[in-house]
Amino acid sequence: MNRLNVHFHGIQQSDPVRMGTLVWHDQRAWFEFDSEFLDLGFNPSPLLLEKTTKPQPAPISPFGGLHSIFHDSLPDGWGRFIMDRYFQQCGVSHNEITPLDRLAFIANRGMGALTYSPPHSTAPTRSSQEPLDLTKAAATASDLYGGSVSDVDQFFASNGTPAAGGQPKLVIGYNGSEVVEGSGRLSDSFSHWLVKLSSATNPTARHVGTVEYVYAQLASIADIHMSGVRLFRGEKGHSHFLTRRFDRKRHGQRLFVQSASSLLNVDSRNAELEYSDLFKLSDFLTRNYAHKLFLFRQMVFNITAGNRDDHPRNFAFMLTETGEWSCTPAFDICWNIGMAGKHALGVNGRHKEIARSDVLEVAKQASISRRDALKTIELVIDALSSCRSLLREHEISDEHTRTIARYIERQQQEFAINS
Repeated sequence: MNRLNVHFHGIQQSDPVRMGTLVWHDQRAWFEFDSEFLDLGFNPSPLLLEKTTKPQPAPISPFGGLHSIFHDSLPDGWGRFIMDRYFQQCGVSHNEITPLDRLAFIANRGMGALTYSPPHSTAPTRSSQEPLDLTKAAATASDLYGGSVSDVDQFFASNGTPAAGGQPKLVIGYNGSEVVEGSGRLSDSFSHWLVKLSSATNPTARHVGTVEYVYAQLASIADIHMSGVRLFRGEKGHSHFLTRRFDRKRHGQRLFVQSASSLLNVDSRNAELEYSDLFKLSDFLTRNYAHKLFLFRQMVFNITAGNRDDHPRNFAFMLTETGEWSCTPAFDICWNIGMAGKHALGVNGRHKEIARSDVLEVAKQASISRRDALKTIELVIDALSSCRSLLREHEISDEHTRTIARYIERQQQEFAINS
């Protein structure tokens, strides 16, 4: 694909508006805004794109010659694995695939409010609302990753490619009791959800969905707003974590969501970013102290609860229907040991062994009052007191419970207000 139309959904009107045109030339993408879109009066990528109809080239790095706002529509990890396998099945050489081919493959199935046309010739045409057996889907996902199954069917190509992340995921419809395929239009009784499939053979990894569910409960106690969550228990101890998509409203209306990685044009896995950069971004976009304090609360939770997978693609902002920016609900909050025990985002220059003094210094630099910072720390460490009992209640192994609980208890001592 050398040329794509980009459509924007969900701002001040029910029908999508043509946002502009992407052209692939000289190993990079060039984007040109449509004048009618600019007349709406807002910029979805305010730090990186100018409000002009002149063609704007993408930087070669960090996203392979694609503008970061559009890269956010693409999967990594599991979704990219499925997409590449499906391309191969369709006879498309890996060397022939450009970022525009990938966007055209996603077409209208992506997360957020952007869609792309025309669709790629290999893009899955399946748009079903068939009932979904999560246990069977998880087993197939495990076989695909393990290599015992090589062919990707239209079900996985359609429902398994929109979401980012390394763990197998599917977009689904859910009505409180039934699960159906979710890449197409859903009936009014269903809403859009995402499921993280447990497909591991390791006993600890089989319970990762349950641990994430416990962490969502702990986050709620700590006044960290998340979208709705559910836990589906499968066979042989597998547990699948379901979360409601905040980029979709009732009847499938789309909301524009953009990750901090995209807004700042930084690779989520390699960037040496700090939480202070996140707070500055929030100030720039939202100009709202409450949103910044919400992100600070997430930071304290991640540090004290051991969620080291706190890279910039796991934080995002969304545009309301009136064109105002806000933080999205928190997501991807779970126990994670990280790379070499390090947090992806730094705190006062540290990525591990982060102390209460570091947190308070970052709060000061971000113009968060000391009173609010101390109240936040107290709220979070009190909320985490429920960790051990919740893990036991949900039948996490004694060994894994001890590992998590002991870490949190050490952090509670470190961060105690009277320490």
